[in-house]
Amino acid sequence: MDIEICYGNTLALTIGVDNYFLKSTDLLIFSISKRVNGTTLKRVETRSFQDGKAQIFLTSEEMREFEVGTYYYDVLVILEGGFTKTIIPPSKLIIKGVVTRHDD
Repeated sequence: MDIEICYGNTLALTIGVDNYFLKSTDLLIFSISKRVNGTTLKRVETRSFQDGKAQIFLTSEEMREFEVGTYYYDVLVILEGGFTKTIIPPSKLIIKGVVTRHDD
């Protein structure tokens, strides 16, 4: 599931697991890298879920850390008991340029 977002915009995602209700004993990890198997540039971990789903939120300020271009993200869950699964395999996160910037 590729994501396109304009430079400096807030990133808000709701992520769930098919046929599973995430709970506080589970861990969901959202990671961004410049390339697959590259160094992680941003990592968000959560054990807080609403209706069995995670809310991933990166502020405008956090998103301005990324230059215009293509990055990759994935989402890993570690369930109670240690079961580990990448529920979103490496996918593109495309930061698009803008005309109006609010950080000038």
